Amino acid sequence: MRSQDFEKKVRKEIRVEKKIDFGKKIKISLYNNDSKEFYAAKKVLQSIFQNRLELKESSRISKKTLVPTNLERELSTKLSVFFQNKKLKTKGIPFLNTMPEEEILIYAKLQGAPKKLLVKDEVSKERYFIEELQKIQRQTKSSLKKSFDYIAKLQNDKKKKK
Repeated sequence: MRSQDFEKKVRKEIRVEKKIDFGKKIKISLYNNDSKEFYAAKKVLQSIFQNRLELKESSRISKKTLVPTNLERELSTKLSVFFQNKKLKTKGIPFLNTMPEEEILIYAKLQGAPKKLLVKDEVSKERYFIEELQKIQRQTKSSLKKSFDYIAKLQNDKKKKK
């Protein structure tokens, strides 16, 4: 995978999910959780927006803060909440949540991330379940993501009607 391919996917994520307000000067608050996702998010945002970007690293999460994550972490969290029949309480705006952890690792490595950040997440039982499904049927992760996004949309619509 090349850096340009990763950046292209992130541009699409930003455009489709409307995560960033575009203007002459782009102000972004990015949650610094000292992870490979944070490192990759910072580098890719700097690459995409270059001198138009005013990036603020934040130690707190607000409604408008981008929170770096990855596809597998998002799915395992949502699957866990779903199986427990609870409501997912999200803080901030998930960023890189459409990107597989493997691609984030490769991009971070290409961008010169410290070795301590280039470690895979622990495999939870939910993540193991997702990985096993992915082996049987390709596109399982993206299908699950779309399904969970649709469920969240339905729940939000239901809240608005009340």
